[in-house]
Amino acid sequence: MRTRDVPESLRVDAVASEAGIIEWKRHGKVKHERNELHELASRIRKNTGRAIEKFIKLNPPAMVLATDDTSKGRGFSSLHILMRSLGVWSEEMEVVENVRKANYVKWHLEAMEKYLTAINKSTCNQLMSTKNHDGRTPLFILLQQKFLTDKHVELCAKLCPDSFCRFCTYKFLPMQALVRNSYMTLHMVKVYVDAVRTACKKKQDNILFSPDTTKRKRTPLHELVLSKHCTLDILMYWLQRASTDERSGWWYFMHKQDGHGHTAFELSMLNDAFLNQNALKMLLKNNSKTKREAIQISRIALNNLVKNKTRTPEMLRTVFSYGQNRIPVKKLASVPDEMADNLLHILAGSENTRREHFSIYFKKNE
Repeated sequence: MRTRDVPESLRVDAVASEAGIIEWKRHGKVKHERNELHELASRIRKNTGRAIEKFIKLNPPAMVLATDDTSKGRGFSSLHILMRSLGVWSEEMEVVENVRKANYVKWHLEAMEKYLTAINKSTCNQLMSTKNHDGRTPLFILLQQKFLTDKHVELCAKLCPDSFCRFCTYKFLPMQALVRNSYMTLHMVKVYVDAVRTACKKKQDNILFSPDTTKRKRTPLHELVLSKHCTLDILMYWLQRASTDERSGWWYFMHKQDGHGHTAFELSMLNDAFLNQNALKMLLKNNSKTKREAIQISRIALNNLVKNKTRTPEMLRTVFSYGQNRIPVKKLASVPDEMADNLLHILAGSENTRREHFSIYFKKNE
């Protein structure tokens, strides 16, 4: 058998070995070829769920676990394809086939439920752990899709909570796909956190604060504060509930640095999607009930706040009046940063700087 005839899943990181060829011969092409279940999962219609359920019951698990290992298939299992199908709907489908978006999303949810309930728990865990050639799990792909609903996330959390802890390539969690999705809601984040806490009772509790293995070394919290779809409610819930105790979440927010030396708090000052006067006061507030450490504003955080497009004079005034134990903010603003610029240089170079901003800056020394 020629090496190029062996599926890519058996040729990872090396040329196909003799043992790999023998394994492929023993299992046949079933394990590495697209089958009818892939076709059903790619076309969601009213009766697709029942058709998927019938196929699973009439065929061996090997057909369910099969992956399409061609270059076009990219190692997708039928569950990968089913998850990806959620975002396939378009207005053209409504015009040509009279398939409305609400009906399509409903049929997709039904198909997912039929699929996940028709297989046993062992097969479900194995499928949810399967990575395609890009290193993505089915849950990661689902959380990337348009039209994602709370019920989709609830269904996965109910039937396979362990999948929320499965790392993808470079130790990315499915959460990193969710934070980039414009359909992300507070309820989805709550379901995700609860699923992780349920699945990781005897494992590392702070898995939601673990960095990836890229050069950026960002945690899901870093990605969350950079997301344009993040809200103050989502961020506060994450800090209070994602870890074993509230203090631990705040510690990661204030001290855990990414590969560039930036903390999540410093990066949050750049996010013009949720940062406003109310959010800034909430983050700087020292809550005595939780006994959390007060936030120390760094020079990077000051620079990022000034660069923020939604920055207002009130926000600048709030920061300058903030008292901290280390270098006072008023004095910190005059200290040159790594580019030898003080805060006045940054302020003058910002497009949305007005006269009132300069007045507040020069009054800080009074």
